[in-house]
Amino acid sequence: MSLSTLPSKPENDSRNGAHLSDADLFDAFYSAYRRSGASTHKLFEAAASSYAVAELLIARGIIGLEELDERRRMVEERLMQSFEQAGLTIELEHSAPDKYKLGDRVVEIDCQSRLEICKAVCCKLVFPLSRQDIEERVVQWELTRPYVIRKHTNGYCVHSDNENHLCTIYTQRPAVCRGYDCRRDTRIWKDFDNCIINPDIELPDWPSPQSEKGDSMKLVKEKVEPVEDTG
Repeated sequence: MSLSTLPSKPENDSRNGAHLSDADLFDAFYSAYRRSGASTHKLFEAAASSYAVAELLIARGIIGLEELDERRRMVEERLMQSFEQAGLTIELEHSAPDKYKLGDRVVEIDCQSRLEICKAVCCKLVFPLSRQDIEERVVQWELTRPYVIRKHTNGYCVHSDNENHLCTIYTQRPAVCRGYDCRRDTRIWKDFDNCIINPDIELPDWPSPQSEKGDSMKLVKEKVEPVEDTG
């Protein structure tokens, strides 16, 4: 995606892409660490009890080990789905390449000529950041859902200018944004070449939670693959 003009950031939005204060970060991490410590203690107690019960049942021949493993996998899948829906997981794009070394894999599209039609809804897509993004401390992530790209209250990326939808951190945007190709995304375009938009982009819940977990990341990963650092 190519939106190279870098406008000044609006000052009247509390989620306008300005850096968080040290106090904000301290409060967020302190709260997270406290909850993490309490959760770890409870999980240890629950795990010990579960293992004890399982070992007793196996020792008495009530259930078999294979039967227990199969049921455990089924429960794990259910729990993971519920955790994801509740935003309790930590999401990080471990396989992301160096975003400054993508070369010709950076997708070039004349976005500005289509903004009146598509309204830059690609900037509403949800995705996890990479370690490189986190360590740069420029791209913001949701404090309540680490490390997913942070959003304005209107659903757009926090780094998208509210007036013209241009990227305010264009030179440091994530690899996902550099490699994303909306031309293949039928959620946005019914016919890219003829500028026929998918009317679903006007729906208040666009993109749906299921599409966030599915097509958007699949498209990105097909286009952007890990790059070996030979430097």
